[in-house]
Amino acid sequence: MWAPSGTHFYQFTLPKIIEFRKNCKYGDSSALKLPDTAKGVNSCEYTMPRRVVHACHAGGVIHALEGYEHHEVGAIDVDRLDTVWDAAMKHGFRPPSRSSKIH
Repeated sequence: MWAPSGTHFYQFTLPKIIEFRKNCKYGDSSALKLPDTAKGVNSCEYTMPRRVVHACHAGGVIHALEGYEHHEVGAIDVDRLDTVWDAAMKHGFRPPSRSSKIH
């Protein structure tokens, strides 16, 4: 099964997904913007702008909020990616804007 032309691949891992399809779009980083409701966030995470965290750290928060017992350490169960992505969106996480300076 192939992703259709025009698919946007969001980075969720390090190293980044290789951009080998010219008919698709690729996100700049494996990061998520924290929900606006997140409180007590007074610092930056390494090379990220304020309120933006690495996807693996966001994943830990999402797994805790949802009570998941599975994780994405090691081999990734691609059948669960949509479930976790949907939970991230439900809790207010968003991909960072293109204007965010993420290294």
